[in-house]
Amino acid sequence: VEGEQYRSYDEVLALSLTRCATKFGLVVGESAAKRFAASLADWEPFPDAHPFLKRLRAGGLPQAILSNVTRAGLRGSVRKLGVAFDLLVTAEDVRSYKPAPQHWLEPQAALGIGPREQLHIAASLTHDVIPAGRLGVPCIWVNRRDENLPPGVAPVMVVRDLAELGERLELPG
Repeated sequence: VEGEQYRSYDEVLALSLTRCATKFGLVVGESAAKRFAASLADWEPFPDAHPFLKRLRAGGLPQAILSNVTRAGLRGSVRKLGVAFDLLVTAEDVRSYKPAPQHWLEPQAALGIGPREQLHIAASLTHDVIPAGRLGVPCIWVNRRDENLPPGVAPVMVVRDLAELGERLELPG
C-alpha cells in the first residue's frame, strides 16, 4: 500500500487492514478500519526507548526521528517518549514511505551533513537497515526478534535492544 502512491498513514493502515482481511476471507468495515488507524495514538513505545533517548541526549548528540507516520501521529509518540528531538521527518513531510530514500536525504539537507555523518538506529531490516546501507548511512540494527541477518546486509552493529546499545556506545547515565 505504501509503495502504490502517497496516502496519509491513516489511509495506509486502514487500507492495509481491509486488504489483509479480504485476503483471508474476512470483511472489515470502513469504520473498523478507521478505528484501527486511529489506534496509532494509543501505541506505546518500547520500554527501553525513553531511557536510551535520555542517555543519548545527555551525550550531547543531536536526535532525529525518521518515521512513516503522520505529523500528528508522531507528535503523540514524541510526547510518550518524553525527549526533545532536533528534527522530525515524516512520510507526510517527504510524501513517500521508507524504504524510499527521501527520509534519509531530508536530515542531510536540513542539518547540512553527509550520509556518513548520520547514524541510523532501527529495528526494521526492510524499511530502515537495508535502505540506509544502500545510501551509505551507517546503521545499527536493533534485532528485537532474534532474526537472522540476510546475506549482503551489513549494519555497523547489531544489538538485541536499546539498553544494550546504550552500554555498547558507553552513553552517560
